[in-house]
Amino acid sequence: MVDYKHIRVGSRDIRFIERGKGDPVLYLHSVFLAPHLSSSFFDHLVNNGRTIIAPHLYGYAHLKKSPYKIDDFLCLTQSFINKIGLSSYSLVGSSYGGGVGLKLASGNTAVQKAVFINPIVETKKNSWQIFSSFLKTGIDIQKIAKADYFFEKAEITGNYEGFWEDQIPPIRHAIKFLLALKDISEFSLNGAKIDCPSLLLYGDTDKTFPLKERDFDKLRTHINNLEISVLHGRGGHWDVFQDQQLAASLTSEFLLKN
Repeated sequence: MVDYKHIRVGSRDIRFIERGKGDPVLYLHSVFLAPHLSSSFFDHLVNNGRTIIAPHLYGYAHLKKSPYKIDDFLCLTQSFINKIGLSSYSLVGSSYGGGVGLKLASGNTAVQKAVFINPIVETKKNSWQIFSSFLKTGIDIQKIAKADYFFEKAEITGNYEGFWEDQIPPIRHAIKFLLALKDISEFSLNGAKIDCPSLLLYGDTDKTFPLKERDFDKLRTHINNLEISVLHGRGGHWDVFQDQQLAASLTSEFLLKN
């Protein structure tokens, strides 16, 4: 069972992981993947003298009522930060959480450094085009929907065994996935300006949200101090999460730099 802490933010009970002793790192997980799945990533940062704070965000993974709006997540995350009194921290965001992180870091002097791991940036595709591209990558959409169903049950029962147990999830979980894609299709960085030193970790085999040189150039117009680390021939969108030691090592190295 995951050792979550709890805090009341407005009318919502936010579960979060807090581990380590040292400078705080706020971690924003990807859609449908709960924070505890990044435990080895956390271990690496904790062993390098960091405190990991990872909220389990509403609308992600486990909850029935899902706004699936990045602005909602942004507002909730900022309220969570204020509630726990986090006045200075580094930020790590993965995939969908990377998109939230890009918004959160904009004009935010509390963020000292930021790492974006295969983040969503801007897309000209609509949600159905994105869904089609997901299918073409060979990603098992049913497994993602199962994960959503699984976490919703696990949060109630406290039992996290049998992650990919072979069962058909209710159709509403697949619908939640499509709603998430709709929000992603509307994502924009217009007006964003990030001043803190930032690292983009990107796997060039990412076919889910592939970035091209023009996307890197666009990010540079929004991030004044951007370092880009491309993982050649490895680190597709989901692989970066699976190879957590690599992602954690590069993240730690960046955060430790003066």
